[in-house]
Amino acid sequence: MAMSFAGVAGIALFLGIISSKEDPKALKAPPLDLKDAFGEVLKDRPFLWFATAMAFLMCITGVYILATPFWSSTHWQPAAGYFQLIFAALCLSQRFCLFSFGAG
Repeated sequence: MAMSFAGVAGIALFLGIISSKEDPKALKAPPLDLKDAFGEVLKDRPFLWFATAMAFLMCITGVYILATPFWSSTHWQPAAGYFQLIFAALCLSQRFCLFSFGAG
């Protein structure tokens, strides 16, 4: 399932990137109110491809993070106190990854 999500995300991300064009007239346009701005976002197909790809990628990341303790409990059958250690190690490794990307 994760591989299919990654495949869909990769295709959507690729389509969003190659079809994205910058409009120089957009810098001179007046600001829009919320309703008009939301309508413009929904008309922007490359952004929708990108948003779809990011939704699938975030879902994959969340599934791996949340499934690791349950997977380890069924396959390794550790003692009760080890679940917290496994989850803590997973959360710490995720935090270090965020720091490496500058988002932490």
